[in-house]
Amino acid sequence: MEVPSKYTSAEMVRSFRKAVKLSNSRHEDTIITEPVREDEFVFSKNDKPPHYFYLYTGVIQPLNIWLPFTPFEAEMLKVLNVAPTQLHPNSWAFVKAFE
Repeated sequence: MEVPSKYTSAEMVRSFRKAVKLSNSRHEDTIITEPVREDEFVFSKNDKPPHYFYLYTGVIQPLNIWLPFTPFEAEMLKVLNVAPTQLHPNSWAFVKAFE
């Protein structure tokens, strides 16, 4: 099932950024959000600088995910070799409980 992104324009991304805080630090400007093309798949990461990954907006607030990840969260994602959106909500709760 394909679900198109609502964030295909700079205006929609700005609207999202005004409504949703992405960082628990005071460095909200270090988090870059960009629109995606309607035909673009968002499933990869960039291994070369600048490093980035895709994160679906639907998991940010419900799972209480803040960027940048804490060192513990980042290490858990590395050890498990998964993207942040691949973890089930209960798995995020497990990670946060042991932090």
